[in-house]
Amino acid sequence: MGKFTTLSGKLKDRASQMKLNVVYLCSSVNTKNIDEAILKATTHTSNKPPSDKYVKFLQSTMATCYCPQTISGIVQRLCVTTDVCVASKCLILIHNMIKSEKGYEGEDGHRGTNSHRNLIYNQGESNLKLDDLNVGSSCFTIELVPWVQWYKKYLNIYLCIAEINARPDTSMERPNIIVIRMIGLMEQDYVSVIRLIKIRFEELDKRTADPAEMIPVLVRLDKCRESLSEFCWRCEPLDKEFWDLVLKLKAN
Repeated sequence: MGKFTTLSGKLKDRASQMKLNVVYLCSSVNTKNIDEAILKATTHTSNKPPSDKYVKFLQSTMATCYCPQTISGIVQRLCVTTDVCVASKCLILIHNMIKSEKGYEGEDGHRGTNSHRNLIYNQGESNLKLDDLNVGSSCFTIELVPWVQWYKKYLNIYLCIAEINARPDTSMERPNIIVIRMIGLMEQDYVSVIRLIKIRFEELDKRTADPAEMIPVLVRLDKCRESLSEFCWRCEPLDKEFWDLVLKLKAN
């Protein structure tokens, strides 16, 4: 970064900190700590990604009543900035919040429509706007801009998938015929996908090379098993073969 850009960034960070101190004179310590962590994780002056210290702290709020505030703070920070470095760090924070294992269960204590991923989806879908970013003249920011734009699209798709996973419930005692048809078509998609993946996994199982690089993928896939179980009631043999193969590859 140039000297003027660095100075400008420092002044913006200092102004944000002063504003934070004034706003939270009468607020709780936890509330101030969250917004302070967001500011320090998304500074204008550093070319480094958010510090693990602040990422872990913000992730720790995902399972608490402060989750909506954390998400709102990050999305708001992204929404108002024109700095490509700040925007990139906000997107990294959003991604880390999505990946948080211990998620918010909502005010009513039920996971699903009020989960932390759904909160991010509801707030972020219309606010992940990066049209007004200042590119600058440095090689660093010029390289960063297309990555930020692409990363935003990636996260939008990620959030859409998280939203789809929280599908509504339906009574099977008095089934709605139209809903049953929708579910049937989705089941066909599910079967098509696991058949294709199963073929690739069978090829991998026959190789003599160590498939260690696949372990993280298999672990994450195994975590999806419960949420996907509702789609397998018409293809139980195939579904069992598929998940047995996943477990076998993990064990190897």
